[in-house]
Amino acid sequence: MEDSTKYISSAIMVVSVIGVLFIAFMQLSSAPVQLPVQQIATSTLVATTTSPAILEIKMGNVLNASGTIDSAINEFGRTDNIYAVLSLDNFFARTPISYIRTFNGKYIDSKVSHVTEDGIKSFHFNWILSPEKSRNVGDYSLSFYIDGVKAKTVNYTVK
Repeated sequence: MEDSTKYISSAIMVVSVIGVLFIAFMQLSSAPVQLPVQQIATSTLVATTTSPAILEIKMGNVLNASGTIDSAINEFGRTDNIYAVLSLDNFFARTPISYIRTFNGKYIDSKVSHVTEDGIKSFHFNWILSPEKSRNVGDYSLSFYIDGVKAKTVNYTVK
């Protein structure tokens, strides 16, 4: 019986040592690997990706062939076509751009559109009336949103 007790004690000790080693190994293998840090000269740093932005909004009543506005205005006649051209930065295809339009502080309408290509630099919305219609005289406001976040607001008047 003495020999069997020695064997059992030895076996328990071996299993315990193996268990402790296994646990230590598992902890080491799941620890984050620490890589050496290298100094990088600031002149070689790559610019970080920035969010899409509306740089500028030009309002006008004529859109030229390149899809921009030559003469920006913020006062329109009752039957004028109205265009809002947005100068964009860091846009990718399918980025949603939307607006909410108000007249004298009250909601009129809203729309969501999506840019069609990566790196697009301008985008426009238009409000064109049929010949028999006219706009109400007063103050209007357009608030533009990028992916649901308010980006810029522009005001205009119809006289």
